[in-house]
Amino acid sequence: MGEVAMYQVNGVLLACEADGPPDGPPVLLLHALGEDRGSWRAVSAGLAADGWRTLAPDLRGHGDSGHPGAYAFESMRDDVLALLDALRLETVTVVAHSLGTIVASLVAMDRPWAVRRMVLEEGPLPYPADPPRPVPGARRPGRPDAVRLARGARGRRAAQRPAAPAPGGSRRDHRTHPDGGRRPAQPRPAGPAGGDRGGDPRRAPDHHRGRAHGPRRAAGRIPRRREGVPREPAGRGRRDPGAVRAGARHGR
Repeated sequence: MGEVAMYQVNGVLLACEADGPPDGPPVLLLHALGEDRGSWRAVSAGLAADGWRTLAPDLRGHGDSGHPGAYAFESMRDDVLALLDALRLETVTVVAHSLGTIVASLVAMDRPWAVRRMVLEEGPLPYPADPPRPVPGARRPGRPDAVRLARGARGRRAAQRPAAPAPGGSRRDHRTHPDGGRRPAQPRPAGPAGGDRGGDPRRAPDHHRGRAHGPRRAAGRIPRRREGVPREPAGRGRRDPGAVRAGARHGR
């Protein structure tokens, strides 16, 4: 933690934490809305170790600074400019986050010679371009932006999809080589009849495939019963359902 000092500037009391060598190049750290100078503590420690003189104030209405009730961006800009005068800094590097980026932009617009460079993180610019410039990809009449963006995203995804395989091939057959070329379809070796696939390791033997699929595969091999074909006699140890029904009619 650095040295904390209080400064009465622009009619408000500002708390500012300084770290690093006093003769180092100054860098001003402006925090985001709802935060304070403590959000920069890890960053200021790293910059101070590299020889920078870090200055992290609490903007008005934040942290240990005053809460005057008026929190316009221009008032925060004037606070920072008055703080630079109190510290007798002619030039400074500014690093800002969110709300701080608006204040930093206003400081640079009002006193551009005092800002050597700026780093703005997650913040909009406070004013549009003057004169206004057209925005690339602006909304077309009758088509909302959401629809236009969604259709553009679908078109980009379609362009990134791989090409469909040629007739008679498969996606596996058309995988690309590392050099970007297409792998031609490789014919599978033809084996002798009887279910032998010629030793293809990707195809399981017929008896394994029949076992893996179980009754579903076996049921497909049982021929359907045709009318007029006599029923096979019951095997040993099994009772014929037709004989049981006939015996019941005759009292047996």
